[in-house]
Amino acid sequence: MFGIIKDWREQRILDNSEFTQADWMQAAERIVILDRLNVDEMKHLFELATLFLADKSITGAQGFEITNAVRQSIALQACLPILNLGLDWYAGWSSIIIYPGSYKSNSTTV
Repeated sequence: MFGIIKDWREQRILDNSEFTQADWMQAAERIVILDRLNVDEMKHLFELATLFLADKSITGAQGFEITNAVRQSIALQACLPILNLGLDWYAGWSSIIIYPGSYKSNSTTV
């Protein structure tokens, strides 16, 4: 039952995406490693990235502007390692904070 609802929700997100296939292709052209993917893998990556953007909040820190191109690039790069695993691997993440430069945490772990 819940699988049917999940599938329906995901298909609805894909059908109503703000990005077209051409938009995703343009974004993918800027990420060299994606050249290694075949047509089916690229299609699956674009679908995962679309679902990723629907589920995660992306925020710029220290005045960094999050454009659609930045959102797409982040989503493609985030979904590449889980291409054949699924978005459940990111289930605990709700937001992504992007800094304009390098970031160093002052906390230490024991």
